[in-house]
Amino acid sequence: MAVYPPQDLKAFLAAADGAEKILLSEHGGRSFGDLLVERRSSPPPSVLVCVGPEGGWTKAEDRLFGRSGFTAVSLGRRILKVDTAALAAAAMIAQFWGT
Repeated sequence: MAVYPPQDLKAFLAAADGAEKILLSEHGGRSFGDLLVERRSSPPPSVLVCVGPEGGWTKAEDRLFGRSGFTAVSLGRRILKVDTAALAAAAMIAQFWGT
C-alpha cells in the first residue's frame, strides 16, 4: 500500500492509472461493502482509493471523479475523519480482496 501526498485534483485525475478507482464520498454512492462482496471472486489487481480533505469533497469534485471513472462509495451513515476513513477502506480491501 502506498499513501501519496495531497495533489492538484485535475492533474491527479488526468494521470490516474488503470487501477480500480474508488472515491470515498459523503454525498452518497453505493455501499463500499456491497462493492467488495460483489467483486470478491474477481478482485482487481490494483486499487486507487481517494479520501477527501477535512470537510469533504465538494459536489463539483464528486462530478469530476465520476467523469474520470471513479465509483463513489459510502462507508455508512457516519462520516469518518480522513485518517480513519483511509484506514477503514484499506482494511476492508485487504479483508475482501486480499490486495
